[in-house]
Amino acid sequence: MSTQFSFCDSCLTASVSWCENIAFTTGLTANHAYNVQVTNHFGQIYQQTVTTDGSGNITLNISLFPTQFFNPYSGIFTLIVYTTAGVEVDITKDGVQYPCISFDVYSLNDAN
Repeated sequence: MSTQFSFCDSCLTASVSWCENIAFTTGLTANHAYNVQVTNHFGQIYQQTVTTDGSGNITLNISLFPTQFFNPYSGIFTLIVYTTAGVEVDITKDGVQYPCISFDVYSLNDAN
């Protein structure tokens, strides 16, 4: 079962399904390259370069992370987006800007 959010957080919160790749609505510039940093609850940091789709959304390629890094028992992850020059970029959803996304992963078999 996935971890429930029970804290105040300035990040956009999300729950994503445990699947091949993980997608987020971000409101970034369409068809543009960004660097993303994902931190797990152990403080381990992983980075990858992503290109937004035509709507400015990003998809993480989970094959670039350790096997089973994302699973329903992994706890909370934090995603931060940077320009390729290393400048942190806010994420916009529903007209609200956020410095990051905090997310957990759920199994399609979870009764959420």
